[in-house]
Amino acid sequence: MSGYDLRIGIIGAGCAGLAAAEELRSLGYRKITILEARGRAGGQCVSETTEDDGGRPLLYDSGTVWAIPSPHITRYARRHGLAGDRLLRRPGLRYVDLRQGGKVTHPFAIAGAGHVSVARRALELGRYIVTMERFRWRDPPGFTRSIDDPLMTGTIDEWFAARSLKFPFDALFPIVGNALTGGYVASVPAIYYLKILALLQRFSLPTLLRLKLPHFAAGNDALWRRIAETHDLRYGEAVRRVVRGERVRVETSRAVHEFDRVIWAAPLDRFAEIADATPAERDIFGRVRHTCRSVVTCRVQGLPPRPVMYQVIGLPERVEVLPYSFYEVRAGSGVYNFYSHLRYPDDETPRVTLDEVVRGIEALLTRFDATLVEVHKARVWDKFFPHFAGDDLRAGIHARIDAMQGRGGLYFVGELLANVSVPLNVEFAVELVHRHFGQRMLPAA
Repeated sequence: MSGYDLRIGIIGAGCAGLAAAEELRSLGYRKITILEARGRAGGQCVSETTEDDGGRPLLYDSGTVWAIPSPHITRYARRHGLAGDRLLRRPGLRYVDLRQGGKVTHPFAIAGAGHVSVARRALELGRYIVTMERFRWRDPPGFTRSIDDPLMTGTIDEWFAARSLKFPFDALFPIVGNALTGGYVASVPAIYYLKILALLQRFSLPTLLRLKLPHFAAGNDALWRRIAETHDLRYGEAVRRVVRGERVRVETSRAVHEFDRVIWAAPLDRFAEIADATPAERDIFGRVRHTCRSVVTCRVQGLPPRPVMYQVIGLPERVEVLPYSFYEVRAGSGVYNFYSHLRYPDDETPRVTLDEVVRGIEALLTRFDATLVEVHKARVWDKFFPHFAGDDLRAGIHARIDAMQGRGGLYFVGELLANVSVPLNVEFAVELVHRHFGQRMLPAA
């Protein structure tokens, strides 16, 4: 049997799993099977339809919000005939500062900035851009080689303070803080926020300053659905058991498969529950922490007709479940997406209910003299933003996972190893496939 005759299974048809399949095929592997428990591909890239106020079909994204540049995603789009897919601009970002009575401001005019001269703001912003560019260009996929500064495992405000970058922190951190954790959470290490901030550097300077970021006109999941159609993808096959031996045996809700190699692209904490995990693997994956967030799509009346993506700052200390972000999915549609966090990474209490989330949306809308008319859809990401605590990062937990890659024919990709972002997940999967599968492989002994 030649290396290219190996049977390779991929568990999970999210962006990381599909990127791994694309790279394996480009290297010459042909016996690739993807197992997906759900009835769709794309993971956190989810596009859905509803109707606007006029009853017309309305496409919107309830998963990833922006299309962040990545050379691999561009390459896939060309390969699958989507290179001409239009990019539209989301509305510009604006902060709703609840500390200022709901005042709406541009991030670079955030409250408190008035005490800093324009020259000082420009100087700090310039130093921040240079600092993040250096970080971006030397930051490899994943975390194993990324943490070269002890402050990266500390708090994000300490990292900024050590570099005297208070204004950029106040102006830009809420964007990624809201996206990952619904605001500042001291228990989340700085490196996670920094990797997302570095993604913003991929946009041109005018785009970054305007903060009008793009998305795909056909929906952010269009490319991944197209890729899925070209592979042997088995929907509805929830994995029940994984056993390593001469081959890797994968038992699903519908069948039993045997593979020479398996790439696990599903949530990694599930691996410890259903696989023949070793004590070391159980220890590692038992340390994974999550947040929980919801996306509620509603018809709203009374909001000012502004082309704005609102980021809510100054939220009460977990007293109310207020949305941290909302925007009109298409100008004039009257349909808005509201994003809320239902659980925080250092919170062991049960997550709040969707009824509480809806009441929080209504409470926020009253500040604008607006009304929630109808809830179209609510989607809950129950295990959002998988990550490790700072102590685990300092102890080298990612190096331990990297040393596990390939043992028993199993490899791991996904958000825990790459961070929450489509480009980062794709780039980690591409790097792993080329590192471990780039030369002709032999069957496991």
